[in-house]
Amino acid sequence: AGDPAGALAVKVAAVGGPGSGKSAFVAALADEVAVTSEVATHRRPPPGSDSATLRPATTTAGFDLGRTLLGSTFAIYAFAASGEERFALMREHALVGAAGAVVVVDAARVAECVGVIDELELRTVPFVVLVNSGLGAVPYRVEELRDALAVEADVPVLVGEAADPVFAQECGLRRMEHVVVRRLTAGIGS
Repeated sequence: AGDPAGALAVKVAAVGGPGSGKSAFVAALADEVAVTSEVATHRRPPPGSDSATLRPATTTAGFDLGRTLLGSTFAIYAFAASGEERFALMREHALVGAAGAVVVVDAARVAECVGVIDELELRTVPFVVLVNSGLGAVPYRVEELRDALAVEADVPVLVGEAADPVFAQECGLRRMEHVVVRRLTAGIGS
């Protein structure tokens, strides 16, 4: 289906570490998922990894793309790129022309997102942080997560389940809408 007449198409990138829930966020957010590139993978961390955390059973091998409408005003196109370093070029492509980003964080592997956040700040892409509680308990307070990620006080840090459509729509999308509107009214990209 096409976008409503007069709707502004806005690109949003979902970025973060491997297995953090970016694809789940796009799927929960979207009215329709146009593209998914999930492939089966291992359950244990790769050899040489210092993580004892089990990995998800799938990984994104390219992009996931979903679209949702905010009334008749915005058509939000959410792109999720793989968080694996070997797919860094795909993440760069997801960020090209993005009006904003959602950084999806696995609380057990916060350090994996610091480089992504640095990249967003370098590119001056506004973002919100979504700490995915769907991967297990979040043992940190928001202030501790903010400090660990080195994000400014004006960057929203939200804790919730990335795969929960209510959370994705009400928290993630509504916060992202604010960031996108702020960026567009400032006359910066889209």
